[in-house]
Amino acid sequence: MNDFILSEGLKAMQKKDWKEFEKVAYYDAENAVMLLYLHEQDLPKEVKCRIALHHYVHHGDLSSIIRKYVRMALPYRPENWREALPETVRNLNSFVVYRAGSEPIEKAKYSISWTLLLDTAEWFAARHKHYRPQEKQHLYRATIAADKVIAYLDDCSEFEIVQYRNVKDVEELPICGASLEYMDICEQEWNSRQVYEPHCSPKELYFNRWYQNAMVSSADTSRSFESVLPALHSSTPGYCF
Repeated sequence: MNDFILSEGLKAMQKKDWKEFEKVAYYDAENAVMLLYLHEQDLPKEVKCRIALHHYVHHGDLSSIIRKYVRMALPYRPENWREALPETVRNLNSFVVYRAGSEPIEKAKYSISWTLLLDTAEWFAARHKHYRPQEKQHLYRATIAADKVIAYLDDCSEFEIVQYRNVKDVEELPICGASLEYMDICEQEWNSRQVYEPHCSPKELYFNRWYQNAMVSSADTSRSFESVLPALHSSTPGYCF
């Protein structure tokens, strides 16, 4: 913990300078968690929710107080939240989302983190299997209305949809592995450490192709994207466990 950060946070809180408090709290997740615990009763709910969302993808998901206020953050979602979404799904009224996790299917709706990209969920399933071999892994697919999405977070290029209790039609998919192309892109991005312009990263370009291929793969144009996905899932080249 940084005593200077905690001191500056206290000063901002006493002055009710919430903009300055958020600036101080954004420094890192560890100090933000401590500031939230110290001043939870005095801070406006909106401030707590913004701080929680800011740190959620940067190790904040390990903290119960961060998760608590992420779950409450839907009323404070910025009006322009869609701008960060990939172009192919930016204006949809609902989304198909995926998740890899050890929780049983009846509890999946309580899980905060989902992704728009099947390959990302497949990657997490493989990662969890490697680091937690004692836990049975599941791969879930669900739908969620756009007006129920708490946030879209792509700081880690994971196409993350944040939600709480609002996914519908949850079903389990077989774990077949991320596509080889996706794995190659992940390796290239990791090795290059290149910073890309918004919506220009290889992963996002891959996502747009993947989504468009799913739409085109059905000869019957009346079929929904959701109905096309099972075929796409089974035809995606990957590795199986």
